[in-house]
Amino acid sequence: MTGLPKNPKTATDLIAHLATWGEVAACEIAAFSSGREWLSQLVQAGIVEEVRQENGYVKAWALTPKGFGLLDAGAERALKLALFQVPDYRRYLVSILAEGLALAAKADMREQLETWTGSVLLPLLDEINQVFDVIEAEGRLIDETTNTISRRCAQLTERGRDWSDWDQFLMGRSGRPQDLFDFALNRFAPLAVLPENPDVDRAPACLRSLPLNSDEGFDLSQPLRPAPWNIRRQRVWCGVALFDEHGQVLGNVEPKAALRQTLQDALIEQPFYKAVIHLAISAWRSQATTAPSLELYPPPDAPLADVSVLFDGREVGKLTDLLACLVGVQGFRVCGLDGERIAPDLMENLLHNLLTLEVLCQTDDSLALHPDFQSSLMASRLRTVFRPGKVLQERMVSWLANRNMKTGMG
Repeated sequence: MTGLPKNPKTATDLIAHLATWGEVAACEIAAFSSGREWLSQLVQAGIVEEVRQENGYVKAWALTPKGFGLLDAGAERALKLALFQVPDYRRYLVSILAEGLALAAKADMREQLETWTGSVLLPLLDEINQVFDVIEAEGRLIDETTNTISRRCAQLTERGRDWSDWDQFLMGRSGRPQDLFDFALNRFAPLAVLPENPDVDRAPACLRSLPLNSDEGFDLSQPLRPAPWNIRRQRVWCGVALFDEHGQVLGNVEPKAALRQTLQDALIEQPFYKAVIHLAISAWRSQATTAPSLELYPPPDAPLADVSVLFDGREVGKLTDLLACLVGVQGFRVCGLDGERIAPDLMENLLHNLLTLEVLCQTDDSLALHPDFQSSLMASRLRTVFRPGKVLQERMVSWLANRNMKTGMG
């Protein structure tokens, strides 16, 4: 139990960061209270693991496939999901469930036992039985008095720590273990098992709000500093990589013109931005080829987030409804969305950023590639954007064509 912080509230900011960005870099850890102690616990819980560089030093702590479920949870839920995995506290809560079941069996509450063990406690039965293996070493609990059952449970190693702060913070109640069974049953058990991610072979991608426009206080003329959104991540595609895990610059971030180009290059690697940029490139290319015509159409007097995708003059759908699937076409697993629809504020932020950085420009009837960005595709960055993107553009256009056909049939 050494190294376990007493106050679980100190984990709040770190777990919120992990649930947002997928990892915490070496240059970020000092900002979190008891950060290294909490990371040690999360590593033991199997939801975070160290990412080491060639010389053996830890450069980041990243979510494991088991921990990817945090990306789909809100801040409060992610906090509980993570802390309920902390080994010592988890064993304590499981011991409360085991004691409650033993006392219920002693009271001949068969119907309730069947209900509990066949539903919410089913995923925890192996862990509960491990507790029974320990406390029944002196004999079967069913043959003992209720006082003896509670006495044996009180002797468990995991009961030797004062967990009252944890119980109050995570379950809303503290007290004797015998009084906490209902709280462990109703507030711990439903969140005791992290959501499964069967599609672990594909890297997760998240869309987060990036502060790249004036409304967010962004200024191309100001020095760029390491921040959660611009530090390179190892597992989860969420921000843009301008700084490495130690806060060192990865590319040219000065002067103003160079920073704009660096940001453009970085955004092309962000799966959600990549999808929109390559839609715009496809729309630009279709004007000079026999490819189907594409258009990003912002309805008049409507919010920027209401942009539609037109395929051969027909609306395929709103970009907010299509974007997650277009990220999936790239081979990523989309995380952190409510369903598959992009929230309007995130869609607005994405498009506003692309307009600010002059990747896109807005005309009377469409969002199109900015002329300067068009020129860059045909010049020095020909091999980094245009040609490799052509295969992806063809796959995206094919997906839109199939969607367009199904929409037409409907």
